[in-house]
Amino acid sequence: MSTLTSLSVGLELELPVARSADGSTGDARPALATLLAERRARAPATAALRTTDGSLLGVASPWGLSSFDNGYNNLETSFAPVFGRTGSLNRLARQVAAEQAELESALAAHDLYALNLAEHPCTASTPQRYASLRAPRPIYDYWIGARGWDHAAGIDAKAQNGPTTGVAVADAVAGLNLLLLAAPAFIALFANSPFEAGQYSGHRENRLQLWRRMFARAHHAADRRLCELPARPFAGLADYLRWVFAPDTVMHAIATDASYKTFDELYVLDEPQSLLSFLAGPAQQAHGIRLRQGCRITPSLAHLEQLQFAHFLDARIRFAFASLPGCTEFLATLDQDGATEALFARHCRHVYLEGRVAGNTLADANLLAEAGAGVAASCVMAPSAVQTGLLNAPGAWEKLHAALPWAQLGGLREACIRDGLAAESGGITGRDIAALVVELASSGLAADEQWLLAYPRHVLASGANAADRALQLVASHPGTQDEALAALLKARRMVVVPPPLLCD
Repeated sequence: MSTLTSLSVGLELELPVARSADGSTGDARPALATLLAERRARAPATAALRTTDGSLLGVASPWGLSSFDNGYNNLETSFAPVFGRTGSLNRLARQVAAEQAELESALAAHDLYALNLAEHPCTASTPQRYASLRAPRPIYDYWIGARGWDHAAGIDAKAQNGPTTGVAVADAVAGLNLLLLAAPAFIALFANSPFEAGQYSGHRENRLQLWRRMFARAHHAADRRLCELPARPFAGLADYLRWVFAPDTVMHAIATDASYKTFDELYVLDEPQSLLSFLAGPAQQAHGIRLRQGCRITPSLAHLEQLQFAHFLDARIRFAFASLPGCTEFLATLDQDGATEALFARHCRHVYLEGRVAGNTLADANLLAEAGAGVAASCVMAPSAVQTGLLNAPGAWEKLHAALPWAQLGGLREACIRDGLAAESGGITGRDIAALVVELASSGLAADEQWLLAYPRHVLASGANAADRALQLVASHPGTQDEALAALLKARRMVVVPPPLLCD
């Protein structure tokens, strides 16, 4: 595989919210209102995202959108892509630090804080808590009622750090395969959720148990399949899309606007079928999921764009069309080698890879004291640096696949979820694969971007990721388990450490 080249970088950053008084999970809606007021004081035209009843759900910034992920106790900032073959990671780092500082201030105004964990360690998921904290998107009602998903499985503020890297269409599948192969390294380096509902979960990254739990009772068997690794790497874009939308899949609800996360009505086909079958046929009768009104839906590639989320692997290809190809034209490319890539290259505004496996890892006072400002400053951006550097690294696929054959990927991934750096499966260790991935990533970054790898290098040198440090703190506490977890919650308050001057 030839060297890939990143064209842009972005980030979806999720932050669990806790109450300053006792560390319990916190409702951040008042903080979001404060954030809007503060931003409008500086820029009166600041846009806001509101539900159909006028409730505030998002606040724009010069760099993206600050909102919620699934629940009001889990903030999510979607950073717009920063373009450029050089300097983009450092520019994004400055934006991320500015966002963290603004969120920290808005949260503090309501005695809340962002938590350096990838899952709140003491929040039990109950129907009452789910009802009070869940964001009001109709798609969640559809997933629960029509598809049998357990959406409440994530209401304990399971939070990821999701780097996004723009790539050429021709490189998208090769990049996706590489990120899937590197997933055990990301898990071992960035695991940060060892506790659940007040107890040790048995995993360094318990957050990644989410998908199997969510789909355990799914009405459609294919929904469970789509969170499990394929048997082999994807052969091309057509192969990838056929896997996501295979004949055994059932098309999701769709919106009449551009987003399946709309607050308005969503529509479901009266005759369930796969998306590819739908695109190959005539207009279909559908009904609204809330008001049940009927309508006819004409197939369009806009529906492919809406439903591109429909699998839950450790990485995804994301795209946006600048102009819509015809359905017949698109379907014809699925049987021609390279034709789907050529079609997307003509019609897409952008294509990027979304990493989904790194747990939220922030700087806190303990890390700052133990490892210094350089390590602490790199925490949030480190997954982006590893992903971007790996995609840029010469010969990355060949070197990583030689060390970790695809057939052994699943076993090591599961071991890393459980044991982090100490994982071993089939003679391959999590530490060795993590070290190789960091080495490869370093070779794909410029000299002024190397500082971004300070955190993963510290993890490798110390032998402890954030989950290990949390376990050590709790184990060494002289009090009860509840008292130890209370101390952990207090110690894991986010500290904002600005990027070094070299990236200015």
